[in-house]
Amino acid sequence: MVEARGAGGGWPDVGSVAALVAAAALFAGVYALRAGDPNVGDGEGILYVLPVGLLALRFGLRGGAAGALAGFVLLVAWDHSHGHVALTALGYVNRMLAFVMLGLLMGAFVDRRRKLEAEVQRFYEASLQAQRRAQQQLANSARWLETKVAERTYELDEARAETLQLLAVAAEYRDDETFEHTERVGVLAAEIAAFLGMRADQVRRIREAAPLHDIGKIAIPDAVLLKRAQLSAEEQAVMRSHAGLGARLLARSSAPVLQMAAVIAATHHEWWDGSGYPSGLAGERIPLVGRIVAVADVFDALTHARPYKSAWPVTQALARIERAAGSQFDPHVVDAFVAVHDAALATIAANAATMTAAAVGAAQDARALARLSSSVNSSSSSAAGNGAGRPIVKSITSARP
Repeated sequence: MVEARGAGGGWPDVGSVAALVAAAALFAGVYALRAGDPNVGDGEGILYVLPVGLLALRFGLRGGAAGALAGFVLLVAWDHSHGHVALTALGYVNRMLAFVMLGLLMGAFVDRRRKLEAEVQRFYEASLQAQRRAQQQLANSARWLETKVAERTYELDEARAETLQLLAVAAEYRDDETFEHTERVGVLAAEIAAFLGMRADQVRRIREAAPLHDIGKIAIPDAVLLKRAQLSAEEQAVMRSHAGLGARLLARSSAPVLQMAAVIAATHHEWWDGSGYPSGLAGERIPLVGRIVAVADVFDALTHARPYKSAWPVTQALARIERAAGSQFDPHVVDAFVAVHDAALATIAANAATMTAAAVGAAQDARALARLSSSVNSSSSSAAGNGAGRPIVKSITSARP
C-alpha cells in the first residue's frame, strides 16, 4: 500500500507493515540469490542497498540504521555459511561502516525532507488561517463601512430633503399664506409621474424637485407678485422672468434633483401649442417633467385662494384643465391627471362608505344595548312590584330545573 504525502506531492509514503514485509522479502531474496549461485562473488551484497533504502524511506533515520544492521548481519551469516569466503576483522568493520553510513545518510535525508515538508505544510496552513482572518476582517470592515455609508447617506438625504423643503417654503413665503402649495404640487406631480410609468427613482426625484418650480419668485417684487389688479405688460414681463431666474439659480448645482428642478422651473410655463414662456417650446420638445408640473401647478393654484384670487370649485378647475388639453397642456398628461383624480375620489368614496358602515353598525349595537338594558330594568321592576322579595338573578336561578 502506497499513499501520497501532503497536498504538494512529497515522497511516496509506504505503509509500515507493507514496508517491513517488502524489506524482509528483499533481504531474503538477495540472501537466497547469493546462496543459490555456486559461482557467486561478494559483489551481490550491494543488492542489500534496496531493502535498506526502502526502510529508510519509510522509517527515516531509524529505518536506515535498522536496515544497515540487518544487511550487515546477513552478509556475515552468508560468509560463515560459505567457508571458502574469509574476511579479516577490518573487512567486516569496513562493510559494517559502509552499511551504517548508507542507512544513516538515506534516513537522515528522508527525515530532513519530511521535516521540511511538515514545516512547509504548517506554514501553508498558517498562511491559509491568516488569509481567512484577513478576509474576515476585510468583510467586517466592508460591512462596517457599508453601514456608515448608509447612515451618512441617510443623513445627507434627510438634510437635502429639509433644505429643498426650506427652499420651497422660501419661494412661496409671500405668495401662499398656507405654505402648502409647493408640497401639494410635489405630491400631485409624483402621482401623475407614477401613473405615466416613470421609474421609481424618477418619481421620487420629481417629488422632491417639483416644489421648487417657482423658486425664481424670490426675486419678484411684492408690488408685482401680490398685486390684486391685473398686471400691466411690463409687470407681466417681470412676473414671467421668475421661470428663467429659478432655472439659472438651480442649474448651478450638480445634484440630480436640483438639475431636474432647474428643468421644471424653466419649462412648467411652456404651453403644448408653443404659446407659453420663456422659450416658446411646443409639444414633446417640452421636457416631460415640465409638462407634468404644469398641470399640477395650475390645478392647485386654481383650487386654492391667493391674494389676488379666490379658490375655484374642484369641478370647475378640473373642467378648465380638460379644456386646455392640446393647447396649454399635454393631452396625455391631462388624461393621467384625470385618472389620478378619479382614483383619489374612488378611494375617498370607499373610505367614506367603510366609515359609514362602521357608524351604522355602532349605532345598531347601541340601540340593541339600550333595548336590552330597558328589558332588564322592566323585569326588575316587575319582580319588585309582585313582592317576590328576591333579586331577579336569584329568581332566574331558582327557576332552573
